[in-house]
Amino acid sequence: MILITTVIGALVNIVFAIALVIPFGAWGVITSSVIAYLTMMIMRYINTRHIVHTNPDIQYHIVAVAIIVIQVIILSMQIDYATVLSIILLIVLLIYTGVRYRLTIAKLYKSYSDSMYYCEWGLWSSLAVGCSRGLDACC
Repeated sequence: MILITTVIGALVNIVFAIALVIPFGAWGVITSSVIAYLTMMIMRYINTRHIVHTNPDIQYHIVAVAIIVIQVIILSMQIDYATVLSIILLIVLLIYTGVRYRLTIAKLYKSYSDSMYYCEWGLWSSLAVGCSRGLDACC
């Protein structure tokens, strides 16, 4: 299936590049590549739904992609302080992600902190390292 989605993505890329290169120049080619990758991603998601059951957060992805598109537009316009604005948008995206997935982050942190132990020398060591020589030998 990977070969099929890759060939279809390539064909989509060629068709859109030819259609968009004259009116938009390099941006048309860039846009056609993005459309091709989105096409491949959607096709591969549909194909693997029966193997891996996922529940994608569509609203989060729309907001994240919108912020990234705004960053690209700001940086391509070559306005003053474009980098600063882009970094601010990145921070906004990171805060949005943290707030949106705070429960998942808390669960991951808890499971990670539960797998840690404090050794006699004051060093943190992870149980996931796989030390088979005993607790004292790992520290």
